[in-house]
Amino acid sequence: MPRQIVHLIAAARPNFMKVAPLWHALAAASDFAPVLVHTGQHYDANMSDEILKDLGLPDPDFHLGIGSGSHAEQTGRVMIEYGKVAEAHRAGPAGAPAPAKGPQNLKFPGKHEGLVVLGERPLVAETPESLLDDDTTPIEKFFIRNNGQIAEETKDPDKWKITIDGEVNNKLEITLGELKSKYKAVTRRMVLECGGN
Repeated sequence: MPRQIVHLIAAARPNFMKVAPLWHALAAASDFAPVLVHTGQHYDANMSDEILKDLGLPDPDFHLGIGSGSHAEQTGRVMIEYGKVAEAHRAGPAGAPAPAKGPQNLKFPGKHEGLVVLGERPLVAETPESLLDDDTTPIEKFFIRNNGQIAEETKDPDKWKITIDGEVNNKLEITLGELKSKYKAVTRRMVLECGGN
């Protein structure tokens, strides 16, 4: 009789701790095949990879790459992406898990192809530790985070515009083309620190 596939779905640190004893018990049983599905809501190495390692869990079989967003956005994306995983298992040979997609390398203009894609809709890509070999992270190696869809690519810089308003004396609206032609490009070394998810 084929082993029963059991999907264990984890989103964040508290879930990893709850899933770990189940995964170990199922992995030790001859009649079960545990499949670890990481939704990707915690994607920082310290809040994800290191905790999985500490709990003795393997790399996830599937990484949904959900990333940040409102509760409704995350829930909706989890349902859609997990639905694809469940469908792949139903479509595979009886009792056999479908091959894990796992994180894929990035193909994106101006970015290092070694970045690991955690989600494609919206695009979320992580910088692996192996690329962090500079005293500062160059823009091509800097991670990508999006909470919504990226606008369709366009080659016309006059179609991209930024608006600065709110608590300012004069509202400013400028296109990317104007920004590039009116202002000199400068490089500043800065520290970016995440305030959390």
